[in-house]
Amino acid sequence: PELHERGVQLLVPLRVEEMLIAVLAVGPRVRGTLLDSDDRDMLRSVAAHAASAVAGAAHLAELRHQMGLVDSLRARTEAVIESSPIGMAVIDREGTVRQWNPSLETLLSLPRSFADGRPYTDVLPPVVARLVESALALPFGAAPARAYRVRIALHGGPQRWVNLTASPLHGPGGGEGIVLTLDDVPTRI
Repeated sequence: PELHERGVQLLVPLRVEEMLIAVLAVGPRVRGTLLDSDDRDMLRSVAAHAASAVAGAAHLAELRHQMGLVDSLRARTEAVIESSPIGMAVIDREGTVRQWNPSLETLLSLPRSFADGRPYTDVLPPVVARLVESALALPFGAAPARAYRVRIALHGGPQRWVNLTASPLHGPGGGEGIVLTLDDVPTRI
């Protein structure tokens, strides 16, 4: 009754796959005449397109929301790696360094600008490179390759003991590489 009092003559459901998305309320023609069967047929056709557009907009809004959550999670993960007091690197399945944190820069005396985008074999000490090679060779889902208290020769400096771990990096497409951690043992004692 209230809709009729406001001039609504016809309610046209907007459906996508039998799911009601919205309802289109239609009033009289500008001339004030009632809607005829041709008008109603046209409205049903327009309603199908409008329903698809409304559903598409809702899906797009949800997708943007999900992308925002993914971006937020990625930023948080990168912040954890960047702020860690333990040296960390992310190495992809092809063996390319994708992330190199400030603690690893300090430990290995090798700037991120040099390490990023290079093969791990060009930037890591040989004992560490061998562990990375074995970790990258493991099948997806296998236990992380670990070596504890390894003595490494640093670039241009003395040998040091480090705790070293190479853990699989899991992504939506499967194994995406490894996260490498190097913890300088003498500075932790």
